[in-house]
Amino acid sequence: MKKDREFQDKVFFITGAAGVIGKVIADLLLSKGANVAAFSRSIDMTVKNEWRIDSYPGELIPLVGNITDFDEVNSAINNIN
Repeated sequence: MKKDREFQDKVFFITGAAGVIGKVIADLLLSKGANVAAFSRSIDMTVKNEWRIDSYPGELIPLVGNITDFDEVNSAINNIN
């Protein structure tokens, strides 16, 4: 298995994805071929540009919500394809 496809066909749910630590984790996973569901209260499409996602084998799925709200988390999880 190629190193850049190590997590191909896997989906990771990252909370706090708009923060520095969340971006670093998502960046690493995307570079390894993972699909990343990036969940945050403030994430938007500009985050996709900051992460240079076109150069990654994985897909970024931006999701907006509050991790303390069960219904928002459930809704976000149900929106992951």
